[in-house]
Amino acid sequence: MVMKRAITFFAAVLMAFVSVCPSFAYTLNDADKKEDKDIPIRIGNVRIGDKHRAPARIPIKVSYISFISALSITFMNSLGEVEVNVINHSTGDYLSGTLDANAGTAILPISGDEGFYTVTFVRSDGTEYYGEFEL
Repeated sequence: MVMKRAITFFAAVLMAFVSVCPSFAYTLNDADKKEDKDIPIRIGNVRIGDKHRAPARIPIKVSYISFISALSITFMNSLGEVEVNVINHSTGDYLSGTLDANAGTAILPISGDEGFYTVTFVRSDGTEYYGEFEL
């Protein structure tokens, strides 16, 4: 009986909270509509003659976050220092730097301008990963 009252009480509190919370809605111009997107990352500089018996596990995940015009980068392994390059081939914008991949996650602000982008990661051992996306 006590348990039933407690559940009923918490359900009532939850319903009251949901009904009181404001709902925010806004519209964007068609030109401002950009979507968040996952960017597939591929391994780059595979030498001729290298044979892979199984698909390589890519240790980097990248997503574009439209709300803040930035790339969210997640490193699944401790990769050490990684050189990062982002190029907007349509406008010529270029961003280059080094990230500490041991941190796990990084946010990299980009211009957010429309265009065709390439993001490249180069590890200290020369292994290269890249991804392409369009805004």
